[in-house]
Amino acid sequence: MVQPPPMMGPPAPRQRTPAWLWAVPVFTCGLLGFLPAVVIAAKCRTRSTILWAVGFALTSLVGFLLTGMQSSNADNLASDLGAFLLLAMMVGGACYGVIAGAKVHWATAPLVDLPPPPGYVGPPVDPNAQAIAGVMAARQKRAEARTLAQRDPHLARDLRIGRPDLPRHYDDGGLVDINSAPADALVRGLGLTPALATHVIDVRRQLGGFERVDDLVNLAGVPDPVYDQVVERIIVL
Repeated sequence: MVQPPPMMGPPAPRQRTPAWLWAVPVFTCGLLGFLPAVVIAAKCRTRSTILWAVGFALTSLVGFLLTGMQSSNADNLASDLGAFLLLAMMVGGACYGVIAGAKVHWATAPLVDLPPPPGYVGPPVDPNAQAIAGVMAARQKRAEARTLAQRDPHLARDLRIGRPDLPRHYDDGGLVDINSAPADALVRGLGLTPALATHVIDVRRQLGGFERVDDLVNLAGVPDPVYDQVVERIIVL
């Protein structure tokens, strides 16, 4: 039978870039335009982000030095070039912070669970939803236990899968091993009548054990309606 494709969860919310990544270059007029690139490089530690950080830092340094140079000429080309570099850092640093910052995981402070206020009852619980969830959980546990038993039968026996009559810690979802469970476990776990459970035990003893689940019908004579009701909880170990 073709299994349906797994349901995909909702897409992860898109991260918001911290505002300071563009604000620092703008409000410092490019003097600290290298800071977003340096922070991103420190968090990502990739070659490309490190090269960007070095490039921004060198450009900021050159622009700051050229801007501070004094000249007697009316046209101070060095100062003008430094101002241009700082302006480029202001724009480039802000743009790089916004674009590259969106690809960085920015850790947020964990939410603190506060105790509910006195008298708070909470949302109403739907008993039908709880019942359905319980049945589906038990079905999943039975499927996991069957898979484990097929892969490692000895481990399944050590875990006492299918033996609700014995103390154990492994939850198999209510499976009953028709090759080892006593008559009272067949009655409680599968809903068989005491007479039918005793007959199944007698047939099992004569055969030396069942090999298939449907041996209950073919060899032990369990009626089809009864078998259809309990087949989901049967396992053969």
